[in-house]
Amino acid sequence: MKNSLKIILTIICVWFTVSVNHAQLIRVIDHKGTPKDVDNSKWQLSGSDIYYKFGGKVGIGTNNPGAQLHTTGTIMFSGLGTNTTHTNIMTTDGSGNVTTRSLANMLNGNAMTSLNGLTNSIQTFSIGTAGTNIGITSSGSTHTFNIPTASSTNRGALSSGDWTNFNNKEGAVLSGTTTQYYRGDKTWQTLNTTTVSEGTNLYFTNARSRSAVSLTTTGTSGAATYNATTGVLNIPNYADGGITSINGLSGLIQTFSTGTSGSDVGITSTGSTHTFNIPTASATNRGALSSGDWTNFNNKEGAVLSGTTTQYYRGDKTWQTLNTTAVSEGTNLYFTNARSRSAVSLTTTGTSGAATYNATTGVLNIPNYADGGITSINGLTGLIQTFSTGTSGSDVGVTSSGSTHTFNIPTASATNRGALSSGDWTNFNNKIGLVTATTSASVTTTGTDININNTASHWNANQLTGRNIASTAPADGQVLTWDATLSTWKPAVFGVFPVVTVAGASYTLSAADHGKILDFTSNSAISLTVPSTLAAGFQVSITQAGTGQITIAGSGGMSVNNRWGGTTTSGRWAKAGLEVRATNSSVLSGDVQ
Repeated sequence: MKNSLKIILTIICVWFTVSVNHAQLIRVIDHKGTPKDVDNSKWQLSGSDIYYKFGGKVGIGTNNPGAQLHTTGTIMFSGLGTNTTHTNIMTTDGSGNVTTRSLANMLNGNAMTSLNGLTNSIQTFSIGTAGTNIGITSSGSTHTFNIPTASSTNRGALSSGDWTNFNNKEGAVLSGTTTQYYRGDKTWQTLNTTTVSEGTNLYFTNARSRSAVSLTTTGTSGAATYNATTGVLNIPNYADGGITSINGLSGLIQTFSTGTSGSDVGITSTGSTHTFNIPTASATNRGALSSGDWTNFNNKEGAVLSGTTTQYYRGDKTWQTLNTTAVSEGTNLYFTNARSRSAVSLTTTGTSGAATYNATTGVLNIPNYADGGITSINGLTGLIQTFSTGTSGSDVGVTSSGSTHTFNIPTASATNRGALSSGDWTNFNNKIGLVTATTSASVTTTGTDININNTASHWNANQLTGRNIASTAPADGQVLTWDATLSTWKPAVFGVFPVVTVAGASYTLSAADHGKILDFTSNSAISLTVPSTLAAGFQVSITQAGTGQITIAGSGGMSVNNRWGGTTTSGRWAKAGLEVRATNSSVLSGDVQ
């Protein structure tokens, strides 16, 4: 209120025993209980009442009273009556003089008329947990501050139980590098073939490669043959058959050797030696895979299982829900009550009209209405009242004292229900999220504990690069290949290409033909088109199974190159190979003219 309400209530407690022994005396008992005689020339007894006859002043605690009744100490009334119609109250000036003043006059010009839509003269605060977000509900004469317990659907205070649950989670796992794996002892280790024990998939050795191939010399004529399934290379005993030349060499004794020259597999025959050049495979060479490249390729990241559209791939290589809880605050600020409240200011310009709000500046103007007003907020009657925040107690609460309403929201802990501290938020945010384990998983859970199996296989993938893998069990020696027709990875024998029969007289290659043998059976001339959409690395084998010769030509800027300038198969059972080496550049090899 504008003036501090000071009410001086005077209580004169005189316990007296009246004894009329003489006509001129009145006996009273002083504050010590001692009987004293008072001259009745000044005091008059009327029934049970006693009064002073003259118009002087009475002082209590002062020998120089300034009014008929002047006290310097505290006073008390008890047993007072009540009413609902009187509108005057007692006030004092700066000197302590008591007068009466109407309530309407006192409230004129500076009183509140509404608090959050309520106009009752006495209003209170209460705490609740209703709803899914922090909010204030004002009804009747009560403002309820609802702070629900935080959950997967609620934004609110963290319960002590959840605090304990979060606090017990696994701490942050620091990221390793792209060449490491997380070992069973919870350390990052380099992942390569040195650290991975050999299982059913065997590592390359020269001895294994050499023992996989055997040589026979059956027959004395005909072409040499090689069975990719059994590894048997048969070279007829040409000495008895009278061969006079092999690849241009006519020496009776000829030998084979290996080399790495060139950018593609080739044979060079000179003197008495046929050199089989198989260059090391690279970005420009088609050839054998070096052990170094094998190790490099084998060390690359394995399949990453798909997450959901609401997740992101975190630095610890796990899928996590992507929302504002997981994203640290940057220049785009998150919503807080403090920020929202500081964005709004209050003015009281004018004395009438509707309240206004400027959404650009955040200024709320409530005119200084002349009449009416709230007289109490949560038990406080001061004209100017303020809000403050605190952290006292073990649960959210409101304390109103003096002219201040303190909203206590303690820091959440194992015993407190309250606000989550930034330190605990960071600690909880760095913990491992939800772990869902299956029966055969390498990671299992027991309550809040995570168990890592460091003796079993850590791989159980049913997808590769987001594509399904066939459930067919692989046989010994098979590898995983892509079947474009079924859109599925499936096991197949290494080096055995699928044969596709083409009966028509024209055909355009597509990416799905990569790694296949196209068997053309038409007896009419056949046109085979190589489009520019084929990617580098595309390879296909072509067989003229019918009498119709096959003419290979590029389209859309794709060039088809051949050492001898050939573009057409030589005749029935002619074989040709096509490889796309770069954008719009392909190489045609084999029996073409």
